[in-house]
Amino acid sequence: MQRYSICRDFDFVTNKSNVGWPHSKDLAIIKKHFGIYFSELIPGKKIYISRVGDSRSPLFELELISLLQDHGWQVINTGKMTLAEQVSVISSAEVLAGIHGAGLSGINWMSPGAKVVEIGTDRFVRCFQRLANLNNVDFSRINYKNDLLGLNITVRELEKLGVL
Repeated sequence: MQRYSICRDFDFVTNKSNVGWPHSKDLAIIKKHFGIYFSELIPGKKIYISRVGDSRSPLFELELISLLQDHGWQVINTGKMTLAEQVSVISSAEVLAGIHGAGLSGINWMSPGAKVVEIGTDRFVRCFQRLANLNNVDFSRINYKNDLLGLNITVRELEKLGVL
């Protein structure tokens, strides 16, 4: 399985030392550039970004995916999609969830008022919370201490978060 992507002739926006603290003007430039790939929001559409097969996939992920699929979630693997496909699919979602990682940067393609749920260890890095805030996307987080112990969250708790 290929672990890295190669981009040719692609310009990235950066503010050098501001990594993790994107500026709204930078996000506007990115959205304008990729706007041709945006899809219309589909009410009720829920997408989970899978890491199954990746070395950073938690051991409970297959169980979580099964639970989410039973409740109408679409599961995608962004590592097997072009950037244009990612923008198109994620921009149509009302709810996006995934394990902490680069796939959640898809928050940038979501409509204001949509919802993102980040799942990660209790070492909380706020980069996706900041992206959600800048994009007017509702942010929730589910923490786990050790993936050997499982996700340790009940269906009722997921329902309270509006995930199910």
